[in-house]
Amino acid sequence: MGVHAAASVLVICGLVSFLACRPVTTQRQSNLMDYLATNEGGAASEGMARISNPLRVGVVFIPGGATKSTDAQMDREFGRVLISQEQEAKLTTIIQEHLARQPWIADCKVIPSTYLTPGGGFGDLNKISHMYGLDVMMLVSVNQVQFTDPKLRSWTYATVVGAYTIKGEKNDTNTFVDGAVFHVPTRTLLLRAGGVNNLKASSTIIQRGEQLRQNSIEGLTLAVQDLCSKLDDAALAFQAEVKGGRRKDVAFLPQS
Repeated sequence: MGVHAAASVLVICGLVSFLACRPVTTQRQSNLMDYLATNEGGAASEGMARISNPLRVGVVFIPGGATKSTDAQMDREFGRVLISQEQEAKLTTIIQEHLARQPWIADCKVIPSTYLTPGGGFGDLNKISHMYGLDVMMLVSVNQVQFTDPKLRSWTYATVVGAYTIKGEKNDTNTFVDGAVFHVPTRTLLLRAGGVNNLKASSTIIQRGEQLRQNSIEGLTLAVQDLCSKLDDAALAFQAEVKGGRRKDVAFLPQS
């Protein structure tokens, strides 16, 4: 085979590889409203939410949720698990350590999501709040989308000289973490805040799965840190609303 013919074959192979590898979207998502949709757990307590100030709060990731991908191989690699128990423990510890330093928090307990059931709603929360002696729970939900976009020039070079040495993809990881704080007996939403993060990275085709995993962990960590800072602002606004009489559904208990 001549030099020109060989070069043509390499270019064609590069184009075929590019066309075969379409953009891939991978999403991790847990949904607060789906979790709270159940009517189990009895009726809510009547009247306004009477809460201590500072708060004693439990922090838990919403159970359930999953990872799904438009690429079957990526779907298998991620195992359709939202986040691992190890990752969850690290993320909730970040929240706990931050809240422990805040004047509006008296105590913060980390509740493993394995203590709850998918779709358990306030029936779950009633049991857990009684177990830990808490009236207030912060439910953390996740929405993370990773988009992998192959580039023609990078793919052509990757095919010619080897996918291990040429970065051939752009990986964008967009993460949103929501924290909603409820008074469990009355099912009253006290306050909420959202943390966001966007990561842009690139990888070879061989390294794509590992790169996306690392980006996912980093994106979640940074989004949780952003959530913590947003919670402080939300708490200040909440306290001002209650003290100013603008929250008719909430009252602070007298301090002993």
